[in-house]
Formats: sequence, structure tokens, C-alpha cells
Amino acid sequence: MLDLKESTLLTNANLLAISIGTSASALKVVEKLGIPPQIVYADEDNDLHQVINLNKSFRTTFTSVATPRAILKRLTTPDGMKNLQTVLGKWISEDLVIIPPKRDQAFNQGGCFVFDSSGILRLAHCDRGTGDHVDLAGVEKCVEDLLRG
Repeated sequence: MLDLKESTLLTNANLLAISIGTSASALKVVEKLGIPPQIVYADEDNDLHQVINLNKSFRTTFTSVATPRAILKRLTTPDGMKNLQTVLGKWISEDLVIIPPKRDQAFNQGGCFVFDSSGILRLAHCDRGTGDHVDLAGVEKCVEDLLRG
């Protein structure tokens, strides 16, 4: 599991984390996880999510073939379930189970985008189902490659 606090993503890049939720929920995450508050933004109305057209529906959240593939990957990756247990344990122990402001936002899938200093998109990932997240080590490598020029 990539530790954001020890990552070049945090120390050498202009990192932004945008999440659906309220300012209060964003502040709660910042405080509990020790993330710098200046990189976390709350999008209560999921305006950005809609503008960039990330996946959103019951179908893409639960019935996409990407969901069982992501689960299989988790089950077959060394320490994959251990990492999931660590994250879920922290959610519970740190009281980070946060309900989105609007019920239908629970079906929103996320994404990850890396831009170079001139604004050109260098990496894009849109979650295709539950658990189909970007490979953070790949994101870190992309950023390191950009920093090296």
C-alpha cells in the first residue's frame, strides 16, 4: 500500500484530492489521516464529477465486469486483502465512514488524472467499477518521470 505521506506525490507534485462530500467531511478526513488540508477539496454537488463524466450508476458500480476483476486482483495480489483490511479498519476506528450528501452519489466512481506543468494530460484513469482504482505506484512513476523531464 502506498503511503501518501512518504510519497513523492505529496512532496514534489501539485497534488489535489477532490471528493464528493461536505467541507466538514473533508476536514474530518484531513484531520484523521494527517493529509495537508490545502490539497483536499470537497465537491458537495459533484459538479466536477459531472463535468468530466466519470462513471455513475448502479450498473457501473455493482454489475460492471470491472468489479469482480478488481476483487479477483485484490484476492490474488500479495497482501491485497491485508491492505484492504488495514484501510477498512482505519475507516471504522477513525470514524471515516462518511455518507455522501445525496443518496445517488453513493454510485459515483472516481478517477485519477495527471497533468504536466503545461496542462497536458499525461495519465488518466476512470474507475470502471467498485474497487477498480488507479495503480498508485503507476501514478507515482508518472509524476517522477515528469519531474525528471
